This record gives sequence, structure tokens and C-alpha cells, in this order.
Amino acid sequence: MMQGRKKRKNVLPRRKTNEDRNDDSGVEKLKEAEQKKCDNESEGYTQLDSQGTVRSCSTITLLKGPHRNIIVNTGNPWERDLLLKALSDEGLKPEDIHYVICLNGHIEQIGNLNLFSGAVQCVGYDICRHDQYLLHELKEGMPFNIDEDVEIWPTPGHTGNDVSVVVKKANLGVLAGVG
Repeated sequence: MMQGRKKRKNVLPRRKTNEDRNDDSGVEKLKEAEQKKCDNESEGYTQLDSQGTVRSCSTITLLKGPHRNIIVNTGNPWERDLLLKALSDEGLKPEDIHYVICLNGHIEQIGNLNLFSGAVQCVGYDICRHDQYLLHELKEGMPFNIDEDVEIWPTPGHTGNDVSVVVKKANLGVLAGVG
């Protein structure tokens, strides 16, 4: 359990329509920390349409730090070009990403996972690099520490192995990306 935390902030996406998704100008800065930057590269949405089906895209977030770069959720497969452009706008290529964290295994979160084959990939409770799966204690309720500022916490929700990403930074308090 985390102790001594000042506050916890859930980073919730603004709901967008599909028409909004076609506008590349929506790359929005969330927060800028001293050494770790958290950028919302694509805002997610979930909508019930008039035909009774659900449309869904996840939020794609970049955590840019001095020693490692992390992507939280990779979006749907058709968002590939938007994701690559957003990375390029930050001066990054897929091979510059060290960790990819997908909050669960739904398509809207893992759709571009193949772009980051050199990164440690975390999908729900599975954490691997290439064909090597890392042993960890997420299933027992313990966090997986990426570094002193970033942790993955098990938060089973609408799937049995949802995770949340917690970013701790003194000047920001605590930010959480929850799945």
C-alpha cells in the first residue's frame, strides 16, 4: 500500500465523437513535471450509438522521462498514423519507447502494440520482453515498479486483470491512469 501520498488524481479522457478523432490538432499536454512529462497523445471515448452498438477508443498517453519513455495504451489499429505522428512531434520513434503499458487486453488498448517490439510490454498482468515473461506479484495485489516514479498497480475492474499506472512526482502529487 502506498503511504504518505499527498493526493491521487484520475486522468479521465474527454469524450470525443469520431469526427473529432479526425482532427490531429487534439494532441493535448496534460502536465509537465521537472523531469517526467505526461502527454495525452490521443483522448479516448466510449459511446453508445443509435444502432445499439458501442464505439470505443482508449486514451493514449506518453510518459517522457530523462531515462525512459513509456506509452500507456497503444490505441486501435486504425490510429497507427496518429500515434506515429504524435511520437514524431515529441522527437521520438517507436524504438525510443522503453515500456508499453496496456491497461487491459481490449483491442482499443493493444491495437498498435506491434510498433514497440523492442520495449518491455505490459498487458494487464502479463509483463514480457520478446519471449521472456517477467515474474511479478500483480496477481497478489502488489505493484510492479518500473522506476522510482512509475508503478503498475493491479486494479481488476471490467476485466479480471485490469491495471492502473501511478506516476509519483513531488511537484504534481500523484497522477493515475486507470483502466
